[in-house]
Amino acid sequence: MRLANIEEAEFSYTNAIQADVSFADAYMKRALLFQVLGRYQEAMNDFNTAISLNPYSEYIFDKRSKLKMLKNDYKGALDEINQAITINPFNEDYISYRIEDYIALGRYDDALKDNMDLISTFGETVANYEQQAIIYLLLNDYASGFESIENALELNPFSPKAHDLLGLVYLKQNNLEEALSSFTMAIDLNPSFGIAYYNRAITHRSLGHPEEALKDLNTSLDISTQESNVYFMRGLIRKEMGDFQGAIKDYDSALSYDYAFIDARFNKAFTLKYLGDYSNALEEANAIVRLEPNSPENWNLKGNIELLYGQFDEAIESFSRALDQNSKFYEAQYNRGLAYLMSYRPIQGCSDLRNAVSYGFEEGEKAFENFCGN
Repeated sequence: MRLANIEEAEFSYTNAIQADVSFADAYMKRALLFQVLGRYQEAMNDFNTAISLNPYSEYIFDKRSKLKMLKNDYKGALDEINQAITINPFNEDYISYRIEDYIALGRYDDALKDNMDLISTFGETVANYEQQAIIYLLLNDYASGFESIENALELNPFSPKAHDLLGLVYLKQNNLEEALSSFTMAIDLNPSFGIAYYNRAITHRSLGHPEEALKDLNTSLDISTQESNVYFMRGLIRKEMGDFQGAIKDYDSALSYDYAFIDARFNKAFTLKYLGDYSNALEEANAIVRLEPNSPENWNLKGNIELLYGQFDEAIESFSRALDQNSKFYEAQYNRGLAYLMSYRPIQGCSDLRNAVSYGFEEGEKAFENFCGN
């Protein structure tokens, strides 16, 4: 393994297991090897065997927890790390990992409680305060987040992560110049800090500096090519700059790393629709509603594309699905009204347009006057 000879490592671990099928450590190490190779199911099988052979190993529970995090099984990961903490309740790292699990599950109050206990038990550290700041940011408590970052910077004024988090606080408060300065400081302290380039790019975009934003996103992707959010953001900026084909390429790159990235699919579908590629736009819209069937915006988008295709009955069904999810989504009601009118059903069409306009959808007033009179 240390020589990066992966095939020989796998061969040797397998030989060790064949020589002693009760050798839990060999299963665990082969599992870690499989995990590095992305062979997650084989890794999980070996971890399961290792646990069955050594059910009191906190280390194996910890490692299996990390694998479940990689597979986005956050509840399973939490169960595993709780097992490790039960065996060794005084391991600082395990508690820190459990905080990450709580954050992934959206259980921010539990994460904050663990973080407070961590600091009171093991003392103040930069990492603990940085983790605390992240929790406060997720809770939209920017004042407390700022205080946590100040505590981190008091312990280490040269922490790139603390300066990056400070930039996020300023960004959330729309203090863009201060945010830009903080992200730049984080990058100066660590020129390989990919997320700081991404955050600075968002700030440049908000300041109306698209070229600078693209430069930062390109640098971020040079550091790590597997960041779906970075590709997505670059796609948005390219679309805003009129580079629609480049935007679609970036959305595709984002989706290659995260198939269920709804915002990337939505924006790709919208861009394809704008370019007149209704066939591929509809394909994306169908994928979106399969992945997220309870979103009225997704059904409205699908209906709009079907309307352009002349698939009026399908469009009416999609707009109706949008209204099922949100009865006050008057844009969808207006769109359904147009679909009814285009399919020669004026009574239903004018009823929908009238309701949309009466409830404040002003964009429909002209259409109502033209098609339905006063």
